[in-house]
Amino acid sequence: MAARDRYGLPLRTAMCLNCGLVYLMDRFTSAGYSRFYNEGLYREISSLYLGVRHSIAQVRSNQTDYADKLIQAIRGYVNGGPDCRLLDIGGSAGVVALEFVKQFGIEATVLEPSAEESAAARESGLQAITGSLEEWTARDKFQIVLLCRSVEHVFDLRHSLKKIRDLLAPGGLFYCDIADFWELSRITGAAETVTKADHCYWFSHDTLPAIFRSAGFEVVSMNVVFSQAQVGFLLRAGEPRPVEPMSQRQISAKLMDLCHIERAWQEAASTDQGWSDQLRGKAYRIKRKVLKTMNHRNSLSPR
Repeated sequence: MAARDRYGLPLRTAMCLNCGLVYLMDRFTSAGYSRFYNEGLYREISSLYLGVRHSIAQVRSNQTDYADKLIQAIRGYVNGGPDCRLLDIGGSAGVVALEFVKQFGIEATVLEPSAEESAAARESGLQAITGSLEEWTARDKFQIVLLCRSVEHVFDLRHSLKKIRDLLAPGGLFYCDIADFWELSRITGAAETVTKADHCYWFSHDTLPAIFRSAGFEVVSMNVVFSQAQVGFLLRAGEPRPVEPMSQRQISAKLMDLCHIERAWQEAASTDQGWSDQLRGKAYRIKRKVLKTMNHRNSLSPR
C-alpha cells in the first residue's frame, strides 16, 4: 500500500487479505519503540511534523475535552465506586484516568511508556507505571481497561489483546478507539501521507469487530463522538471466534478505494507539486532526526 511513511522513512505498509488489518511490514524493534516513547521522541517528531509543540500543558488540555466526551459516551455502562479499578493503557499524563476517578469514584492506574508523561500522571495523585503493555507484568484484575488513541501503537496486537482480556475482572469492560484508516485517508491523502513509524497497525470500523471477536471480545456499543475519523468500541469478554476471510469482492473494493483516494488527491493538488513531493519536503528534517536518534540500521525489524 505504501513504500514509506509520512516522515519519509522506508517503512512499508501492507493490508492483510484475510482480515483487512493494515500494518507496518517494517518497524523498529520492541526495544527501539520503548526508547522511542520513553525518551519523548514520539512527541518531538509529531510536533515537528504538525508545527505544534506538544507540551505537557497542551497534552492535558487536549485530553480534558477527550475525557469529557468519552465519559458521556459510556456513562450508562460504568458502575463506579471504591471497589471498581481502572487501568488506562497509554494513559499519558493521566487526565482521562483522573476524570474517571472524579466522575465514578474509582481507583485508577496509568500505564504509560513516556517517562515524562507518567511522571505528570503521578504528580496528579494517580498510580502510574512507566512501561508498555507488552513489558508490564501484572497480577491484578480491573473492572475497566482503557486503550484510548493507543491501539495503533502496540507492538504485538494479538498478544496485547489477549493480555487485556486476561486483565479484565469478570463482567469487566474494555474501551478501545481507533482512527479509521480509510476515512483518515479520505481526509488526509494517500496511504503514504497517513502511515507513520509509531503506528504498527491501522484499523477500520468495518473490519475491526471481527478482529476483536477473534481475540475473545464482544462489542457492547460504538460511538463516533470524536473528530478525525475516530471510532470508539466498548467491549466485554466473550468466546473467541475465528475471523471469516474477506471475499475477493471485498478485497477488490478495498484496493479500488485506495486507488480512488490517491487519484482524488492528485487531482485536487493546488500546486505544481503532487502530494508525494509536498510530503517529501515536509518530512525531510524529521526523517534525518529519526534515523540519527534511533540508530536506524540497528532498530528496524522487518516483518
